[in-house]
Amino acid sequence: MSAAESDELLRLAERVEALTGADARLEAEIDCAVRHPHLRPAEPTDFDGQYGYSPGNIKTEHGFLMSSNYTSSLDAARSLLLPDHWMRAEGVGAAWYVLVHPTWDHGLEWAPTYAAEAQTLELALTAAALRARAGQRREGSG
Repeated sequence: MSAAESDELLRLAERVEALTGADARLEAEIDCAVRHPHLRPAEPTDFDGQYGYSPGNIKTEHGFLMSSNYTSSLDAARSLLLPDHWMRAEGVGAAWYVLVHPTWDHGLEWAPTYAAEAQTLELALTAAALRARAGQRREGSG
């Protein structure tokens, strides 16, 4: 994975952390960056005007896909975790803090940890998982 693709995941994580609630358009951008790199978020003009368009649409050759609701669903946000990673979350006041670690981290100081802070648990987990994916890609293992 290229450094540019890792940088894009980090930019998406920053945008997620800045949210105060769900954002369907950003969810489509995340899906395109993580799961559908050959596709792009849809635009209203892709559907002959507004008919049938939703900000969470992903444009395909023959129509559209709906993106996962990472910013409002804990299950969708958890689906961004890499298979060999686990999370730890803590709510403090109006903020949530999430740390994502590889499963091989047995208290070793050198093991990478990816953190995020956001208004909701879903947002914090989404941001931390994106950072973990970017970190793994930078290390050349993803």
